[in-house]
Amino acid sequence: MLTLPLVFGTFLGGPRPAQELESGTYRTVCTQSVTRLRWFAAELLVPVVLTVLISGTIAAAMTWWWQPSGSLLGAWFPWWQWYPHDGIGPVVVGLSVLSLLIGVTAGLILRHTVLVMGATVVVSAAAMYLLESLRALCCPPS
Repeated sequence: MLTLPLVFGTFLGGPRPAQELESGTYRTVCTQSVTRLRWFAAELLVPVVLTVLISGTIAAAMTWWWQPSGSLLGAWFPWWQWYPHDGIGPVVVGLSVLSLLIGVTAGLILRHTVLVMGATVVVSAAAMYLLESLRALCCPPS
């Protein structure tokens, strides 16, 4: 569950714009009747919707599975620790969309598919680590 956001960013977010910019197929958009903004919105809408649906379904299944396990483990593994918090519920969906958008941004900036995929993994993992560090500072467990 913790690598799911990295998978979405690396394989769904980054390569889409990077492949089109690397191969030059984005030039055909300029010759069509669709504006650039509308093309980019359609290009971004499909991966975002897929990310929300797939990660939401997997997160719901994981949350359903975690409920009996969490009640059995009780004080040994409370919900506010790193894995239950980042592995169940809406946090997975939010991190997946964040990683996807990091991948799209890296694809627009770097324009080389393999480089974008590596940069997406590094930046997304750093963002997840930073968010976890900030969460521990903002909301200490009681």
